[in-house]
Amino acid sequence: MSDSEDLENSAKHLIDPETIIKQIPPTITTAQHPKQSKHTKMTSSQTVPKIAIIGAGPAGLTLASLLHKHDNLTSTVTVFEMRSKPSDSMLQTPSGNLDLHPGSGLLAIEECGLASAFKSFNAECSEEMITADKNAVVQLHLPGDGNRPEISRNALNHILLTSFPQEIVRWDTKIRSVTPGESKKWKISFNDNESEEFDFVVGADGAWSKARLAIPGTSKPTYSGVSYLALTVPYLTQKYPSLSTLIGSGSYLALGHMKGIISQRGILDSARMYLMMSVDSATYFSDTGLDSLPPNQLKEKLLGEEQYFKDWNDQLKDLIAAGCDAEEKVEARPLYTQPTKHSWTHVPGITLIGDAAHLMVPSGEGVNLGMLDALELSKALTSSLGDEVKLDEEVKAFEEKMWMRSEDEAQSAGMMQAVMYKDPDAPKLFLELMNTLVEGSKNISQTVEQELPK
Repeated sequence: MSDSEDLENSAKHLIDPETIIKQIPPTITTAQHPKQSKHTKMTSSQTVPKIAIIGAGPAGLTLASLLHKHDNLTSTVTVFEMRSKPSDSMLQTPSGNLDLHPGSGLLAIEECGLASAFKSFNAECSEEMITADKNAVVQLHLPGDGNRPEISRNALNHILLTSFPQEIVRWDTKIRSVTPGESKKWKISFNDNESEEFDFVVGADGAWSKARLAIPGTSKPTYSGVSYLALTVPYLTQKYPSLSTLIGSGSYLALGHMKGIISQRGILDSARMYLMMSVDSATYFSDTGLDSLPPNQLKEKLLGEEQYFKDWNDQLKDLIAAGCDAEEKVEARPLYTQPTKHSWTHVPGITLIGDAAHLMVPSGEGVNLGMLDALELSKALTSSLGDEVKLDEEVKAFEEKMWMRSEDEAQSAGMMQAVMYKDPDAPKLFLELMNTLVEGSKNISQTVEQELPK
């Protein structure tokens, strides 16, 4: 069964909010962890919640790191992750880069006590940003101001994992369902007929969240209208010095007629690139057979057919060719999103953060929102230990604040995707949007609505 089919089948069994709430038992008081906290003084009659975090991405790991700093929670937090434990060699594997922002991602890193560790990994990709058209004519060149440093996803996860004991994470664990429990609020079923109950569950498990299915009123992801092929070229400067000069030391973006080439520099002097295409169906790559072609045949198709990149600049085509030549298997994926106004019926003992809570198309904000979610939720949890009523109030307030924040960012992300990949005259509207953001005006939304094809 595919993940999407699994999601559909599970959704059919959702029950109404009142039924769910009635099934949730009150938290059981325990004196199991009498250790004194430097944050909150616990007594033997107070509750120390058993917390599950589903998902070991940046949001889930940030929350685990922050909760581990609280003495009373060092032995009551468990992280579940479907993937295998990353090996040390993963740090030498090129991956996509993330730019962390002041007041969100960087603030969370500081609160985790990882600012120094972060700085040791953020030199692989500079903040430079070059925007060009499909003829490789540079339209915008931003050197970066040092306020939004880049770090690879692999490196970010690595430094977060070093901030708490490794036994907290249960790798190779596939979550089957999250349902009301018997002795505690929630039961997590995983792998083959295994289960465990928890007082509080946090869904940080991304686009196809299993935790989300337990919460009434949530929306499942829908296809955004854009899909991509991912290619990586290691040792770019040595092998292709002219291409290295073309794309610079940071991020490079070439846009034209509802397509785009995005590249980011990374470990091994690599260029990680994404060939973005505005296509009608989430299954476009499989329907056309692009996702099953050997890289050499894919290269011929991408560079030889009008609907793809045949009429693009020769250097940009060389960049695509270099990516195909370096790959054994090309990654092909559709991009999904959730409604701009995504919220749900609050249910005690469970919540969502990151993409599980507010999936949006790439805009540079997703990981920052997820890490800020983790920071704010950690404060809600640790400020109300031993007081179940206050805990529920704090989490509900956290959710309402998160919904407002993510709605604004989702609107901006949707507009960004529209001007990049749905404008026949790209990068015209993208450049107007960038100038508008610099000037602080909001009038670009009306221009986008008027000029983009319906």
